[in-house]
Amino acid sequence: MQPAVRAGLVAAVVALSGAGCSTSSKTQAPLPTVAPPTTASAVVSARQSLEFRPVELILDASTSIKPEGGSAVKPQRCSTLVTPLADRRPTNVSEVLFDRRRAYCYLLGPTLVSGSSVDAASVVYDGATSTWAVNVHFDNNDFLAKIARPLVNKRVAVVLTGFVQSVMTIKSGMTGRNVEIVGGFTQVGAADVAAAILGVAPSSVHVEGIS
Repeated sequence: MQPAVRAGLVAAVVALSGAGCSTSSKTQAPLPTVAPPTTASAVVSARQSLEFRPVELILDASTSIKPEGGSAVKPQRCSTLVTPLADRRPTNVSEVLFDRRRAYCYLLGPTLVSGSSVDAASVVYDGATSTWAVNVHFDNNDFLAKIARPLVNKRVAVVLTGFVQSVMTIKSGMTGRNVEIVGGFTQVGAADVAAAILGVAPSSVHVEGIS
């Protein structure tokens, strides 16, 4: 993304007062149906790209943005600035991605933690939010060292297959190697996400139901 366009995004988000951000210590989606259910019988043959990336801005996809460059430069919708799939690079300093419903676009920083350090993912029923969630377990302390400790009160996006699944606000005192992803999932939708993270069929994902 060009610096001038990024500056325009910064100006636009100030006017929106941070619309769509989350205040939970768990991963919360700005919309209750960010990850719509898909077919449970679908087989995923390889791990999909899981990334945890800092959130710089969140904008409604229809927001008009006026990049710097004088009156001759026409405003663009935020959605027109989303990085094409072929050009996506997780290490980019700045990159704009959609949520799965393409209702919001997110300006993200580089990947801080990837799915390579995840050794397990399961589906659980979250009683606190009365919805299904994906519990991700890391085999090392990367999440604690790179996100939980240095980014207290900052927003971090959970990105899977090129879309923002949900956004968490990091709270102080987070410990352990488990991260719960809450994105308005049905049981089927949560199983599909866990399966994509692990590279297995949804039917192979461990599901912990309501007790």
